[in-house]
Amino acid sequence: MHEEILQRSLVEKDVLLGAALVDMYVTFGALTRAERVFEELPIRDLSCWNVLMVAFCRFGHDIKVINCLELMRFEGIIPDEVSLSCGLRAYGGLGKHEKGEELHSELVRTGRLEKDDVLVTALIEMYVKCGAVSKAQQVLCELSIKDVVSWNALISGYCQEGLGKDALVCFEHMKRAHIPPNSATFACVLKACGILEAVEIGMRIHSELVKAGLLERVDPLGNALLDMYGKCGDFPMIQRLFDQLPVRDVFSWTSLISGYSQHRHAQEAIKIYQMMKHNGFFPDAITFSCVLHACGTIGDFKKGKEIHEEILQTSALKEDSTLFVTLLDMYVKCGMFHFAQEVFDQLPLRDIITWNVLLAGYCEHGLVDGALECFERMNCEGVTPDVASFACILKACSIAGACMKGEEIHAEMERGGLLTNSGILGSAVVDMYAKCGALSKAQEVFDNLLEHDVVSWTALVGGYAQIGRYHHVFHLLSQMRRDGIEPNTVTTLVALSACSYSCLEYEGQTLFESMSKAGMILTFEHHTCMVDLFGRMGNLWKAVSVIKRMPSSDHLPMWFSLMGSCQKWGSIELARVAFEHAVCLDNKSAALYVFMSKIYASAGMEKEAKEIGAMMEAA
Repeated sequence: MHEEILQRSLVEKDVLLGAALVDMYVTFGALTRAERVFEELPIRDLSCWNVLMVAFCRFGHDIKVINCLELMRFEGIIPDEVSLSCGLRAYGGLGKHEKGEELHSELVRTGRLEKDDVLVTALIEMYVKCGAVSKAQQVLCELSIKDVVSWNALISGYCQEGLGKDALVCFEHMKRAHIPPNSATFACVLKACGILEAVEIGMRIHSELVKAGLLERVDPLGNALLDMYGKCGDFPMIQRLFDQLPVRDVFSWTSLISGYSQHRHAQEAIKIYQMMKHNGFFPDAITFSCVLHACGTIGDFKKGKEIHEEILQTSALKEDSTLFVTLLDMYVKCGMFHFAQEVFDQLPLRDIITWNVLLAGYCEHGLVDGALECFERMNCEGVTPDVASFACILKACSIAGACMKGEEIHAEMERGGLLTNSGILGSAVVDMYAKCGALSKAQEVFDNLLEHDVVSWTALVGGYAQIGRYHHVFHLLSQMRRDGIEPNTVTTLVALSACSYSCLEYEGQTLFESMSKAGMILTFEHHTCMVDLFGRMGNLWKAVSVIKRMPSSDHLPMWFSLMGSCQKWGSIELARVAFEHAVCLDNKSAALYVFMSKIYASAGMEKEAKEIGAMMEAA
């Protein structure tokens, strides 16, 4: 058809036909082709420009939107509310606050803001995206008529940027201004409750909707409630709501999948995904993203690969390029870097986010060479590392003990002034030097940090504990408290380990009891340290007392530790009790049977040792 139009020169006679051609290619996701058709048009009016700008805006090509806005002005085309709202959204996406402000001034001068709700919404969203929240509020305040649409624009803007608390505060101001909320307001407020996991506020809104009879008239609110309860992890309520929905759509199913996936019920999320397809619903890009996240969480590569193949049979990747990142993340979490690299190489745009997903994956799986190679390649392709990139590569250096490489990275960060602006990176450098055993360098960096937080203190404490300078660990803990920084669970774990290795029973017990009194969360690892410490000192009854006070004793390393202490002090009966508990947790562990057999053998109990050997063969 396109060829026929060209042959008959119809585009030259009908400008709207040119816009329709561009729109056709955009609809099919062929954005490059649409752009080429646009460039070949003999006449380009406002409708042609708007079709292309809306498409660029939809696919996140913000720079191209701005270029279009400037070119159309250059060609003498006056932008309308569609073109200008696209421009504002693009400035927001790029974080170009000053440029957005210039456009804002133009809209005020021409009096367009008071006449157009679309522009008000786009302007507020632009300021919120740029982090200029006060400016967004100012836009609302300066409007002569503040209606529900303008209030909704601000609440929606907050929600889009994850600022749930600001959205709820704005909602309260709106009610005080006696502006009745509509269904769009309630949908945004429920989204804010989901962001904050504020289930009690969400339940109050739910009751309000029931009293107003809105749930009977407005279907999207049922989905918004479903999404909110899902994000809050209230599974009985989300299931009940889902079952009561008069009409279910893709969003309803996706909210259910997302809720389970987000709260680490991955198997259930995958099961619901299968039910959704069985009921004749076709997943969209968001559904695929949620179920891929579930596959990554449990490392289900086979299912993830199957879903990838389903995605390739749809237009989802063309409609939403962020799905590439979710696919990449799934393969990385499953440790399938060959497939991850294939997806990465197919990405239409390799930005800092995608590089960081790959880089973090290599680090999480301990593939240091892969991480270092990825970082080098990233630099070669002209992508500037951000805080997350440097934090990952420093972690890789610490895993490998690559102090010289870490020093190079440190120097690069100092040249870029990053250490001055980021406490996270300062702590990461301290941690890297400490784990590489370069304590003098770690101490030097620590001393030069503008602020010392619990992370940087913990990194330094861990470094001294690693090289056996346990008394210095306690000196640092005292200094840390004098500076007003309370140790967290990681710091205290390092300190308890130091107590255990240096047999400081009194100090360890005092620290452990103070943590308990302060209401600090005591992990299995904290309890295991105490079992180990009391065991080393021969106080086996105290070790058993620690285990008895635990809410759950299902931690294999703790029973191994107790068995080791029993072997040292010749408490064979207690060793047998510990062994029986451990076998209940993992009856396939050969190490357990071998250890218990050795304990019996060292006590001269050959018959019992052979019995353990027989148990291992039968397991």
